[in-house]
Amino acid sequence: VEEDVKIIYDLSMKGFTDNYLFAPIPFELFKSIYVPSFQSVDLRTSCIHEDPQGKPIGFNFTFVMEGQIVIKSVCVLPEYRGKG
Repeated sequence: VEEDVKIIYDLSMKGFTDNYLFAPIPFELFKSIYVPSFQSVDLRTSCIHEDPQGKPIGFNFTFVMEGQIVIKSVCVLPEYRGKG
């Protein structure tokens, strides 16, 4: 769903800013890189995290491959880290 991809993009651009070698990219480029990889895996173990008011604050991109759980990416906005 395009709306979910946009949420994941916005979270990524804010949540990974302090990561080593992070460089922001335009939404269309993000979509062209990541949407094909989303389509090739079972995303039932992935989710977008929300605060109590329903605002997206993070996500995890997790899937099962060859019988193992793969945690590919975890993003939490800086202001929500360490909150439990």
